[in-house]
Amino acid sequence: MNFTLRHGFNTLMVVIFDFGEARFNRTTIDYFISYARSKGLTFVPSYYIRSTSDQMDVSGLTWVNLDMERLNSYDQRVFYDRIAQIVPLVSVTSPYGQPVGFHTPMHIIETYSGSPQFWLSQLGYYHPGTICSVAAWLLSSQQGYDAEKDYCLKYSDGVMVFDYYNLLNSGFS
Repeated sequence: MNFTLRHGFNTLMVVIFDFGEARFNRTTIDYFISYARSKGLTFVPSYYIRSTSDQMDVSGLTWVNLDMERLNSYDQRVFYDRIAQIVPLVSVTSPYGQPVGFHTPMHIIETYSGSPQFWLSQLGYYHPGTICSVAAWLLSSQQGYDAEKDYCLKYSDGVMVFDYYNLLNSGFS
């Protein structure tokens, strides 16, 4: 959250569910939401769904994100519809090139890529108001990570997506 605040972002989305299990308990998630709100941020819990049988507690939440790339399009729709009955805003994240076969009020496209593809991809992007992503697990050095992060901060109107879980595992800061 401190990084988010330092750079003037207004929303922080964190993967809190993966491999069929919560990474944080509900008390911690509620604390994240409350603390973020007290700082003027919106905290969005994100769920990486691998199966239609994945179960998570979304009661009382106003916005959640679903990343369902491992599900077929029919199962994605069924899962989305189930969650959208409970939560007012459900965004969907999917990899670049994977279409979503249903309407969602917010569709987030992952543009993760490592070097040199990251730099080549930037040539084709119109940057203002777009999302720029840094994929820490595809990088091999702090210097490479810093270069991509700084580029995103400079050229994406302050809109940026980090894979924080893999960022922590990489050892980059």
